[in-house]
Amino acid sequence: MAFEVDFLAVGEGEKSGDAIAVRWGNLSGPRAEQKVMVIDGGTLEAGKNLVNHILMMHKPWDHANEICELFKNPLTPTKLKEKLQKAITAAHDLQELCTEKNKKIYEPFTGVTWDNVRVLGPNRDYYQQLLAQFRDTPVAASPLPSLLQKAISGAKDKIEWVAEKLDMQYESLDDSGVTSHENNSSAILLLTVDGHKILFTADAGIPALTAAADYAASLGIILNDLRFMQVPHHGSKHNVGKTILNRIKAGTAMISAGASAPKHPARKVTNALNRRGAAVCVTAGKNLCHRFGVDARAGWDSADVIPFYDEVEA
Repeated sequence: MAFEVDFLAVGEGEKSGDAIAVRWGNLSGPRAEQKVMVIDGGTLEAGKNLVNHILMMHKPWDHANEICELFKNPLTPTKLKEKLQKAITAAHDLQELCTEKNKKIYEPFTGVTWDNVRVLGPNRDYYQQLLAQFRDTPVAASPLPSLLQKAISGAKDKIEWVAEKLDMQYESLDDSGVTSHENNSSAILLLTVDGHKILFTADAGIPALTAAADYAASLGIILNDLRFMQVPHHGSKHNVGKTILNRIKAGTAMISAGASAPKHPARKVTNALNRRGAAVCVTAGKNLCHRFGVDARAGWDSADVIPFYDEVEA
């Protein structure tokens, strides 16, 4: 079988987005012998360039019964469901559209499989804990540590640069990065085609990636020999650390980030990936395709490999 992984350019500057489409199977044969998966449609404009296929999506409002007791002022499941539907209107509208078209939606929780795709995370319990901390939901009774505020305040700081060397001893990326609860609820997907492993991480952070790696290990699946991986959240330093990158390694690491984005990807992240043997590429306004077993198509750009930097963000 062959495969293609398309990364469309989304956004400018710090307004980055993800728009990814994957196709595998007999790509030179009839459509019935091919599978297509869309992972995030990016902005409205980018979405127009993606094939209109929906595989799975989370439905927060369907978890109202299980998480009612997590809030300070308990609500009835019906009231909580209504609040969640209102808070995440676009996703709920998508479900309504699928219902109208008699399309069944499956939630991507740990262990779910479809064709060559396996969901590595999140599991249902972890997702429900995160859901209670989503922005625009009622206030939780016992809130998890506020990771989002720390990430936002750090992003506003003026960039300061420090020297770094290729030797692991001088690595500045540590394991202190934190991201939002919404990001950690991202579906982490592993596609395996003829022995080639491709990992999609969406916006997942360190705890979500660690749980996914633990689950994969429990099945005897190692993630340090990936052919290709999507680096989470535009290469943000808040989403990965050196320990998880020792467990998740790829020959090619792709980053969706807008052109002229000073903080995306973070140099300390691309350096960490370089140290671990990855060829690091970033969209930066280009449409890029990673392929195997199929000829190149017109209209796609050549990827520039990110070098190792001798200065990184403090």
